[in-house]
Amino acid sequence: MKTRTQILFFLLFMVNINPLSGQEESYALTFSINVDEDIRPLFNSDGRLFITLSTTSDAEPKDQIWPNSIAGRHYFFAKNIQDWDPEKILDIQDTMGWSAWGRTDECTFSSVPGGTYYIQVLWQQHFYGFGNKEAGNLFSKKQEILLDRSQQLDINLTEQVEPVKLLDNPHVKMVDYKSDTLSKWWGMPIYEKAVVLLPSGYFDNPEERYPIFFTVGGGDSHCINSFHRRWKGADSKWWFGDDAPQVIVVFLDGSMNSNIYHLDSDNLGPHGHSLIYEFIPYIEKKFRAKGGPEFRYIGGCSTGGYGSLALQVFYPEAFNGVFCFGPDPITFNKHMNVNLYKDPNFFFDQYGYQRLLKEPGWSPHPISWKDWLEFENVMGNSGTYLDSDHVLGTWSAIFGPKGLDGKPIPLIDPESGEIDHLVAKTWARYDLRRYVRSNWEEIGHELENKILICTEATDNYNLNLAVRSFELGIRRLENPRPNAVIIYSDSQGGHCSSFWTNYRTIIEGIAANKKPVELKDQIR
Repeated sequence: MKTRTQILFFLLFMVNINPLSGQEESYALTFSINVDEDIRPLFNSDGRLFITLSTTSDAEPKDQIWPNSIAGRHYFFAKNIQDWDPEKILDIQDTMGWSAWGRTDECTFSSVPGGTYYIQVLWQQHFYGFGNKEAGNLFSKKQEILLDRSQQLDINLTEQVEPVKLLDNPHVKMVDYKSDTLSKWWGMPIYEKAVVLLPSGYFDNPEERYPIFFTVGGGDSHCINSFHRRWKGADSKWWFGDDAPQVIVVFLDGSMNSNIYHLDSDNLGPHGHSLIYEFIPYIEKKFRAKGGPEFRYIGGCSTGGYGSLALQVFYPEAFNGVFCFGPDPITFNKHMNVNLYKDPNFFFDQYGYQRLLKEPGWSPHPISWKDWLEFENVMGNSGTYLDSDHVLGTWSAIFGPKGLDGKPIPLIDPESGEIDHLVAKTWARYDLRRYVRSNWEEIGHELENKILICTEATDNYNLNLAVRSFELGIRRLENPRPNAVIIYSDSQGGHCSSFWTNYRTIIEGIAANKKPVELKDQIR
């Protein structure tokens, strides 16, 4: 019988003589990309090219350019290309000048691990709104390959991203409104958008006027998809039932130049002013709302949670109450799991451990903030997260000061994760805890009884931490007392589930013209 020493020696010997044991074979890919003749009239010669490889068979690779909570293996690459002649084939031989992401240190066309992949190319030629998902971009059909050798792939751009379509129902309206304020600021036509859901009795009662609920969403497709999720099936039957609440519901859309919070911003313009003084009056007049702040409410979850609370706080006279659920960080001393004012680094905590964007218990594939920022660098047209139209890019554009190059000044160093505390001081303008405490003497009498915040007690993204900090920050305010309702839901559905659980209750309360505080015993 061999001794333990002999066995260990044998194993070490085998490792030494076979250095590739346990390593995956990798292969090189090159591409020849053609713009199909039928789609050339739709082609813009300047854009950003995405090449996506995925091992997941039941989805479009272009729809999996997203690093969080994804099963399987995914790689995506992006590069800006100018003056692409659509009549000429674009040959790609290497990754020089490309941004890349794949949860690996080496992510190049020359080192893709072997296996079965699904490949798709997307040409982003529209840069308003939410990047590569916007209507009008071009893409190839999904192509399956067995990567067991180095090879060249011939890919044809044949398809166009179509706009999301609304339900075919006379009670559902899409609104596009040209904003004079924003158009003047940008020097080009800028449109405010919304989906409007009219109450069941709207057409049978042409003289009736209605209270109105503005729901803050995200981008165009986000806004419409949120609407579709709610107003099919059981919700549709409830909405058109005998006891249906007679309320106009407006799903606000922040897709054009990506101001998802609808706030005034150094980088994106006076969206708050446009919304409050132009768009809302236009909608109320067009759709027979009662008009006036006493019949106007606002709310939302996540993005919409922060956005709705911020609009209520910054324009305290504009709404009769806010229903804020699972908000993005409403104070920056608890910015998820980072104190932007004191912590030196966004990627690593005081013990040197990487910070996670999403709690491990909520995701089989948790991702670090460092990996997430690298993903946003791929998405950004500049090759940085600053114009990525995702989490960090959006926050930078809305909260941050504008730099001399026209881009937001970065809060986070993309290599080291170091936080620039001078930039953090400028972000503090949007710290709702600080704003309320500093301005309570002027705004308090307008906010009394108007604020309801509900978050999951253990939110997927640690967003409950900022809510607790906000609650502590306003606890001692007086003359008047805020009487804000803060609820920590025990919902097991995760982030934003409590919003949809309570959606009917909110709308029924609005129909009865109740302030948020009056619904505190009904929200769960």
